[in-house]
Amino acid sequence: MPNQINSTNAPKKYDAGDMHDIQSLAEHDMNWMQTALDRVRRDFIDLSKKLQKQGVHSCHFDDLRTVLDMYSYLAEERHAYHAEMAKQYEEEWKGQGGEV
Repeated sequence: MPNQINSTNAPKKYDAGDMHDIQSLAEHDMNWMQTALDRVRRDFIDLSKKLQKQGVHSCHFDDLRTVLDMYSYLAEERHAYHAEMAKQYEEEWKGQGGEV
């Protein structure tokens, strides 16, 4: 009987507490990603200003600036998403009598 459930193929069960833990971890990871990208952005701005003073035209930095902006936006959006999901699962978990 292929549909028979036993101890070796029993479906896994996850609750709101487990999901909260996962989303909270993702939220913190994305916060670190934002911090790292902010640092890279500051260093990039400082470097591009120094190079422009030495005669390097700013157009040489446009593509890199665009990429930094893109990844910063993605990190902010993912951070906001995971923060919201963590909050929802926390509320659900607390509603089930769980402690976060």
